[in-house]
Amino acid sequence: MSCRPHDGDEVFSFLITQEQLIDMYRNLVGALPEGAEEQVSARLAPILALPDATRSGLPRYPTFFAKVAALLRAIVYERPFPEGNRRIAWECARHLLHSRGYRLAASGQEIDQLMAGAEVGFISVHRIALWLKGHATREG
Repeated sequence: MSCRPHDGDEVFSFLITQEQLIDMYRNLVGALPEGAEEQVSARLAPILALPDATRSGLPRYPTFFAKVAALLRAIVYERPFPEGNRRIAWECARHLLHSRGYRLAASGQEIDQLMAGAEVGFISVHRIALWLKGHATREG
């Protein structure tokens, strides 16, 4: 998974392919059920487009943390996988932040509360971004 910086220091666009997320699922959960890959891919397509979404020509998620938060919330809320969506969302966020030099530090209870709120749509992308930023430290 790679991140491609735009011109601005705080604005990023990154690409996570469906294949990479499906591989992440296989590593964390196991094999997809027979015939599920096509359905999962169809559900992932709009989720993977979120980080680059715009509104009136402006980025809907202008910062790196907002983009990661949008992906995390969408994976948990939309449930594209048959199971393990919270694990996949957390691993995706953790991996993307690590790729930019951040390490997430949170207790299992804090993570469970975040994921539960995101899963029912109670926590906004903005709040998730703030939570991630508050629990991220620069490595090295």
